[in-house]
Amino acid sequence: MKAARISRRVGNFISLGLLLCGLGPLTIGVFHTGSLVLTVYALLLLAVCNCWHAAPQWWQRLRGWLAAGLISGAVLGAIASALMIHAAWYNPPREPATVVVLGCQVVDDRPSLMLEYRLQAALDYLNAHPQSPVVCSGGYKGGGAYSEAAVMANWLRAHDIAPARIWLEERSTNTSENLYYTAQIIQRNALPQQLAIATDSFHQLRGSIYAGQNGLTPGALPAVTPWGLFPGYWVREWFGLVKALFL
Repeated sequence: MKAARISRRVGNFISLGLLLCGLGPLTIGVFHTGSLVLTVYALLLLAVCNCWHAAPQWWQRLRGWLAAGLISGAVLGAIASALMIHAAWYNPPREPATVVVLGCQVVDDRPSLMLEYRLQAALDYLNAHPQSPVVCSGGYKGGGAYSEAAVMANWLRAHDIAPARIWLEERSTNTSENLYYTAQIIQRNALPQQLAIATDSFHQLRGSIYAGQNGLTPGALPAVTPWGLFPGYWVREWFGLVKALFL
């Protein structure tokens, strides 16, 4: 009984943490697939932990399947996370490298906070490697007047990166297209085919998959992600990986 109480308390603690990660970003208007998965997983874990000995026969039949599903989800998530961690923090760029900044939301003519963090990661590398070119990759989204690539290029120029080092890719609307059109720019202009991909750590594995599919050698420049948004985006990325690998 003591072990059961400890297990229930641990499960409740994990559930509440997952609920906070899933629902917390709602305070700033952010809710997506990753948030939903964290929320549903937390609620199911709460049910299994606190209602395991409930009497209804339908629950007696269902609880084992729920527990198996929760364990399987955790194992698959752990495997995906291990691969994501390796791609983000154990895959440094090979030199010489072309820096590629993957697109993210812009606000009028300014980068969003997440995009600015990506740009900062790129800037640090560009300052340390003054011969490296950079491709800003991102098209027009949401009817805005500025492409993501143009906003990124303006930010880099404002931070003293010479215009001659900056290439714009303004056609893409997703990560797959980011790397597809970037590969064309690299090949047309004889830029280094080793990449230093500036994007969030959770996004690095998918970026490297698409880079490899387009004949490029990926390396990671992991950017900071706002801590409150990190868990949901990390989980959402698992579904992006399924698409990149199998669809």
